Amino acid sequence: MVSKRPINQSHHFSNHTIHGKEQMITFQLTDQLNPNAYNDRFYARINEIDGKNVTGKVLVLFKKSDSVEYKIGHRLTVYDDISQASDERNPGGDFNYKEYLALIDVHGQIYVDDDHILNVYVGENESWIIALRNQLMNSLETSGLQDKPLGIIQALILGQRNNVESSVTQSFRDAGVIHILALSGLHVGIILLILRWFTNWLKVVKNGRWLQSAL
Repeated sequence: MVSKRPINQSHHFSNHTIHGKEQMITFQLTDQLNPNAYNDRFYARINEIDGKNVTGKVLVLFKKSDSVEYKIGHRLTVYDDISQASDERNPGGDFNYKEYLALIDVHGQIYVDDDHILNVYVGENESWIIALRNQLMNSLETSGLQDKPLGIIQALILGQRNNVESSVTQSFRDAGVIHILALSGLHVGIILLILRWFTNWLKVVKNGRWLQSAL
């Protein structure tokens, strides 16, 4: 029986990379993470390697000193290599960062140097899925929720984890359920968008906005 996990598919990028060798890689930024002391961090979907169409997700690190502010949806072509996630970046304790990344099908990382970037495509027309997520993000941010529950909901529904407070992340880690924050329930988000559209009339009712958020 053939495994359906992305990494086991023939077109996964891991089958088209050579460890330590720089290649022409095209990827699109899909999720923005909390930055660390030195880097801005994203998850990205690999589109091409040396002109071959491939699939798979990686962790992308940009130096904070770089002047370009990258955003979700940006597509970059770089001449670089894809390496394994470093054990040194494990948050500590019993939490295994590499295993966590593998759990969400992120199987490598690219540390992007500015002089290795060949092209950056911003594009005025976002893909429909990114536009949908941005619309859902805006809906949640105007719902009146407090910062802590808002960050958790954004992580669970949209896979957008950069607004989750560090204390919340640590609590999930201590409870052994950190993988829950890795779930990107866009299908749940679509249902939320539909529900909000059908309940827009509640905004004209007293306390209707709170009721709409509860629904």
